Amino acid sequence: MDRLIENRLYAPLIADDHHLQANMLKTMFRAKDIEHSILVSDSIALGPGTWRI
Repeated sequence: MDRLIENRLYAPLIADDHHLQANMLKTMFRAKDIEHSILVSDSIALGPGTWRI
């Protein structure tokens, strides 16, 4: 919660409707402006093989 109320901090958000449901995401965007929000993902879909990211 500190990341939402402290203006100097950025808030990472996983907006996938699993970690954060849509209504909670809207609430978080109201608390933390878009400039201090970071959308992240915990998923990556790559086929078989060796990949460099």
